[in-house]
Amino acid sequence: MEKNIILSICIPTFNRAEYLENTLQSIVSQKKFIETDEVEIVIYDNCSEDNTEEIALKFCAIYGDKVRYYRNSENIIDANFEKVLSYGNSVFLKLNNDTLMHLSNSLDKIIDVVNRN
Repeated sequence: MEKNIILSICIPTFNRAEYLENTLQSIVSQKKFIETDEVEIVIYDNCSEDNTEEIALKFCAIYGDKVRYYRNSENIIDANFEKVLSYGNSVFLKLNNDTLMHLSNSLDKIIDVVNRN
Protein backbone atom coordinates (compact mmCIF):
# COMPACT_ATOMS: atom_id res chain seq x y z
CA MET A 1 0.00 0.00 0.00
CA GLU A 2 1.38 3.39 -1.01
CA LYS A 3 1.58 5.99 1.71
CA ASN A 4 0.26 9.49 1.25
CA ILE A 5 2.45 11.37 3.73
CA ILE A 6 1.61 15.07 3.58
CA LEU A 7 3.30 16.27 6.76
CA SER A 8 6.49 15.23 8.53
CA ILE A 9 6.60 16.44 12.11
CA CYS A 10 10.33 16.63 12.79
CA ILE A 11 11.35 16.72 16.44
CA PRO A 12 14.94 17.39 17.46
CA THR A 13 15.44 16.46 21.10
CA PHE A 14 18.04 16.40 23.85
CA ASN A 15 17.51 15.26 27.45
CA ARG A 16 13.79 16.07 27.58
CA ALA A 17 12.26 12.60 27.75
CA GLU A 18 9.34 13.64 29.95
CA TYR A 19 8.40 16.53 27.66
CA LEU A 20 8.97 14.47 24.54
CA GLU A 21 6.55 11.82 25.75
CA ASN A 22 3.83 14.44 26.29
CA THR A 23 4.53 16.02 22.91
CA LEU A 24 4.33 12.67 21.13
CA GLN A 25 1.13 11.75 22.96
CA SER A 26 -0.46 15.04 21.88
CA ILE A 27 0.22 14.08 18.25
CA VAL A 28 -0.54 10.35 18.18
CA SER A 29 -3.84 10.80 20.01
CA GLN A 30 -5.30 12.79 17.12
CA LYS A 31 -7.71 11.25 14.63
CA LYS A 32 -5.67 12.51 11.65
CA PHE A 33 -2.63 10.59 12.90
CA ILE A 34 -4.50 7.45 13.95
CA GLU A 35 -6.78 7.02 10.93
CA THR A 36 -4.59 8.20 8.03
CA ASP A 37 -1.07 7.90 6.68
CA GLU A 38 -0.88 11.65 6.06
CA VAL A 39 1.32 12.44 9.09
CA GLU A 40 4.61 10.94 10.19
CA ILE A 41 6.82 11.79 13.15
CA VAL A 42 10.60 11.90 12.92
CA ILE A 43 12.59 12.14 16.16
CA TYR A 44 16.30 12.92 16.13
CA ASP A 45 17.96 12.50 19.50
CA ASN A 46 21.05 14.63 20.02
CA CYS A 47 22.81 11.99 22.17
CA SER A 48 20.59 12.35 25.23
CA GLU A 49 21.73 10.98 28.56
CA ASP A 50 18.23 10.44 29.97
CA ASN A 51 15.59 7.91 28.86
CA THR A 52 14.73 9.74 25.62
CA GLU A 53 15.62 6.67 23.55
CA GLU A 54 13.34 4.45 25.63
CA ILE A 55 10.41 6.85 25.23
CA ALA A 56 10.95 7.25 21.48
CA LEU A 57 11.29 3.51 20.88
CA LYS A 58 8.07 2.89 22.81
CA PHE A 59 6.19 5.06 20.32
CA CYS A 60 7.99 3.41 17.39
CA ALA A 61 6.88 -0.01 18.66
CA ILE A 62 3.27 1.09 18.93
CA TYR A 63 2.98 3.07 15.68
CA GLY A 64 5.46 1.31 13.41
CA ASP A 65 6.96 3.33 10.59
CA LYS A 66 4.65 6.28 11.30
CA VAL A 67 7.14 7.21 14.05
CA ARG A 68 10.85 7.00 13.29
CA TYR A 69 13.70 7.49 15.75
CA TYR A 70 17.34 8.32 15.08
CA ARG A 71 20.16 9.08 17.49
CA ASN A 72 23.39 10.99 17.02
CA SER A 73 26.50 9.31 18.42
CA GLU A 74 27.56 12.70 19.77
CA ASN A 75 25.83 16.01 20.46
CA ILE A 76 25.93 18.07 17.27
CA ILE A 77 24.23 21.06 18.91
CA ASP A 78 22.07 23.12 16.51
CA ALA A 79 23.01 21.02 13.45
CA ASN A 80 20.45 18.55 14.81
CA PHE A 81 17.65 20.82 13.52
CA GLU A 82 18.75 20.45 9.91
CA LYS A 83 19.46 16.76 10.39
CA VAL A 84 15.95 15.93 11.64
CA LEU A 85 14.39 17.87 8.76
CA SER A 86 16.48 15.93 6.25
CA TYR A 87 14.81 12.68 7.39
CA GLY A 88 11.23 13.79 6.72
CA ASN A 89 9.56 11.90 3.86
CA SER A 90 7.00 14.53 2.88
CA VAL A 91 7.14 17.79 0.99
CA PHE A 92 5.88 19.68 4.03
CA LEU A 93 8.15 19.57 7.05
CA LYS A 94 7.28 20.98 10.46
CA LEU A 95 10.16 21.61 12.82
CA ASN A 96 8.57 20.81 16.15
CA ASN A 97 10.02 21.62 19.55
CA ASP A 98 10.19 18.59 21.85
CA THR A 99 8.14 20.51 24.45
CA LEU A 100 5.34 21.63 22.11
CA MET A 101 1.92 20.23 22.97
CA HIS A 102 -0.46 20.01 20.02
CA LEU A 103 -4.03 21.04 20.61
CA SER A 104 -6.71 18.51 19.73
CA ASN A 105 -7.54 18.58 16.01
CA SER A 106 -4.50 20.74 15.23
CA LEU A 107 -3.35 18.18 12.67
CA ASP A 108 -6.71 18.48 10.90
CA LYS A 109 -6.19 22.22 10.62
CA ILE A 110 -2.59 21.93 9.42
CA ILE A 111 -3.42 19.31 6.77
CA ASP A 112 -6.45 21.35 5.66
CA VAL A 113 -4.28 24.45 5.10
CA VAL A 114 -1.70 22.38 3.21
CA ASN A 115 -4.36 20.82 0.97
CA ARG A 116 -6.03 24.17 0.22
CA ASN A 117 -2.75 25.77 -0.80
